[in-house]
Amino acid sequence: MRGFKSLASEPLIQFLLIGLVMFIAHDRLLDGNNPRRIVVDDARLNEIRAIFEEAQGRAPSTQELDDLLVRWVRNEVLFREALKMGLDQGDDMIRSRLILKIRNILFDNLGVETPPDAVLQTWFEENRDAYDLPALYSFEQFRLEDGVDREQAEQLAQTLGSAPPQGRHAAALRRYARRPEVNLSQVFGADDTRRLLSVPDHHWTVLSSVQGLHLARITERFAADPAEFDATRARVMRDWEKSARQLQLARALKKIHDKYDIRYEVDRQPADIAGPDADPAHNAGLREPGRAEPRG
Repeated sequence: MRGFKSLASEPLIQFLLIGLVMFIAHDRLLDGNNPRRIVVDDARLNEIRAIFEEAQGRAPSTQELDDLLVRWVRNEVLFREALKMGLDQGDDMIRSRLILKIRNILFDNLGVETPPDAVLQTWFEENRDAYDLPALYSFEQFRLEDGVDREQAEQLAQTLGSAPPQGRHAAALRRYARRPEVNLSQVFGADDTRRLLSVPDHHWTVLSSVQGLHLARITERFAADPAEFDATRARVMRDWEKSARQLQLARALKKIHDKYDIRYEVDRQPADIAGPDADPAHNAGLREPGRAEPRG
């Protein structure tokens, strides 16, 4: 059985325990508890045990758990002393982790009521692009040599027609299966992609990318498959709840924000929090799930 020294030398265990300290120490600071009092309760013990189990794939032995508790308390003491000395100031890693933790706490404490199906259906229709399976295209392409101009490329495409490429062009041929239009646009741009899709299947056409000129052709098309609400209801519910929680989180953050006297000693201040009635949820593009934005 490994002793405390051996267990303490585990880099992953050290990292996880130190991370746990940084994530939870601020709870006491926010609650205004005595910074000299350290409480190890059942909840904390279970957290430490869970961290070990996740890292090692098994439950800790009694001795290992005792060693972990000792190390956790020592790390907690060191962390609080570091805060007293102001060592967290200017440390972006600690600052980011504490911000993330309190955001997660706020998020976890938010509750949303189960919406009626009418609201979910409205959400589904307004966000249909996220659920529909788009049309897909299988295609093949090869890049032309440097120095080939557009006119020469067009001539080659016309010569090939629907025939397979030969020689060095055959060696450069690449095939891609079942790709959505957006993927093609990312490589060839929207205009060239639309042109490719307008050409009859198996016929070559000239496209351009940041790498140069290409010849490409569609080899197979797969029709779009519109999603059915009943078949995707569980996913729609999860997405709706996530959006509703994000909206509530934005409003909760605004309430906290409004408790502070924030002064901008710069030429301009951010527009999204410019006035006392500004709504970060609205300015972040969030809205009540299932409700359409008012039209101006």
